[in-house]
Amino acid sequence: MASLNLMGYPIRSYVTRDEPRAFKYINKHGKLVYAGYSLKVLLAFLKKHNGTLFEVFYNKTEAVHGPILYLSLENREIDISAHPYLFLPRLVTCSQPISQVHLCLMIPAPREIPASLYNVLSFDRTVWYFIFGSILILFFVHLTLKVTSGKPINYIDDIIDSVAIIIAITPKIEIYRQSWRGRFIFVFVALYGLILVNLYNSTLSSLYTTKVYEKPMETVEDMMKANLTIMGIDNQWEFASAYIEPAFQKQFLLVKGEVVRDHRNSFNTSYGYITGSDNIEMLLEQQTYFKRPLFRSPIYCFVYAHLNIGLQYVTPYEKALDRVILEVFQAGLRDKWLKESFKESLDAGLVQRVVGSEEKFKPLILKNLQYFWILWTFGVTLSMISFIIEINVSRIRFLGVRLFHCM
Repeated sequence: MASLNLMGYPIRSYVTRDEPRAFKYINKHGKLVYAGYSLKVLLAFLKKHNGTLFEVFYNKTEAVHGPILYLSLENREIDISAHPYLFLPRLVTCSQPISQVHLCLMIPAPREIPASLYNVLSFDRTVWYFIFGSILILFFVHLTLKVTSGKPINYIDDIIDSVAIIIAITPKIEIYRQSWRGRFIFVFVALYGLILVNLYNSTLSSLYTTKVYEKPMETVEDMMKANLTIMGIDNQWEFASAYIEPAFQKQFLLVKGEVVRDHRNSFNTSYGYITGSDNIEMLLEQQTYFKRPLFRSPIYCFVYAHLNIGLQYVTPYEKALDRVILEVFQAGLRDKWLKESFKESLDAGLVQRVVGSEEKFKPLILKNLQYFWILWTFGVTLSMISFIIEINVSRIRFLGVRLFHCM
């Protein structure tokens, strides 16, 4: 095969947008650049055997479509496919695998929780239930002590006293002095409130020293519980769906390849995406310049596939191309070209390098205490309404008494 000389013979193929595998663009110097690790393998084959690339079709917006590649080869419209695909030896010839990829789900990374919610996150949900339950129990104990001591019951004051002692505010302690049991209850609840408040303050202070993120999605059940919508390419779904659990398939949204690519490459975290591992590797490379990753490394890969370069059925180029592929892998060029595809995508304007930076330390501002201010505003508003009602009720009673005497 080393003696094969194409003598400049044109090898027909077409190149569309399929980064990082095969794409082309015009650089800033006005020069046509062929990029992508698969296309570079084809160019290496042509360079070694003195061939010429002849493009017969190019559409810069259309994504690679497997059936089109098959038909183009079967109808002998192209000689070699520059785009690797899961070719089956059916009226076409397949090269040795150019890439071993996993078909994976690209899942958004855990989102940052707003600092205004740290007030609630200081305790687990179970602890909050326990605190509200202890307030209710203390309220009934408070009423019991009042009844046994002969004191009048005022439900509003008793509720306020029960909450106050839990948050380490000393209430009216007259009813707790009546017996040693009352004094014991008071000391126990006071210590309980003191420990609870200090534990809350220390936990809240520690949360403000760092950032808190949502729980990451680790399993299929987590993705279903979060109701994550996952975009998939419609013409690839028949193949992919055979490897996805039926109950999980309802989470998938099937769209055109261009839609998936545009949302994925712009790092739209509203969706997950079915993506090949080579695409994910390039996108994760782009994330290294972000202030924090927007997507995490794949956690769910459901099929392992070999991508091949397709050739016409019964072709003289098969063994020569396989030899070039072997040499490319031995020299480590395939991995090198895959890494270069990220820079080439930047030059082509297909992706953008977003450099994120932020202050390491942030001051505690009013926005961080948003819900405390809402609670305070609600309390003040309620107090003002109660005050206005009391004044008006007093005036109505006074006018009623005067009217009665006048009659």
